[in-house]
Amino acid sequence: VHHGSQVVIAYTLRIRIRTALTGELLGRWLGGRGFYRPSQDHALDHPEQRVQEDVYNFGLYLLQLAPTLVGSATSFYLYSNQLWLLSSPLPVPTPSGGQIMIPRGLYVLAIATAIIATVSAHLIGRIYTRLDVVRQRIEAGFRHDLGQAREFAEQIVLGGGQPLEEARARHDYALIRRNWRPYTASAAGLESVRVLITLLVTIIPTALLFPLVLVGKMQVGDLTIAGVALGA
Repeated sequence: VHHGSQVVIAYTLRIRIRTALTGELLGRWLGGRGFYRPSQDHALDHPEQRVQEDVYNFGLYLLQLAPTLVGSATSFYLYSNQLWLLSSPLPVPTPSGGQIMIPRGLYVLAIATAIIATVSAHLIGRIYTRLDVVRQRIEAGFRHDLGQAREFAEQIVLGGGQPLEEARARHDYALIRRNWRPYTASAAGLESVRVLITLLVTIIPTALLFPLVLVGKMQVGDLTIAGVALGA
């Protein structure tokens, strides 16, 4: 009952979000002279796709991300105290050969790691997003040209235009392939950052705190708690 109700509520909220946004966008696009303007200044490519697909995805991703953000903020709040208590001063070597002791070093390192990971994912994600928009645009163009060929099939056949239509379709698909290589590279970079941060979160507390376990200043259970807290 719980899971079924959860799905019903989520889907109901998604269609309400889509209805509100679709009504707003349709009014801005089809109202007055706005319908003709995008075709004049090319400010918006394939507005029908933006209204249909982008609004659909917005509601989907919003309901996926919102609980994750709330859960992450809650975990950060709950585990910060444990990580603060378990953090010992962290020695950082200086170019002169000395050391600087950073108080609560593990906590500071966790915050720094989170900031670096967020900035890195954002920078790579911006590239991925731009390439995905390009992919959507050329996919829509490919689909549009194929649809046009089907719609005007009689005229094309009577005029002997099949080779021209085939050449145009092949050119459209060549653009898709050309964009796919950087699109793949950006997706691989984003996944690499995610995996690298996951590994660092596993390694960092063990590398820094295990010497304290060996000398008896920390229990193995505290090491586990520190690892979970740093990950949160």
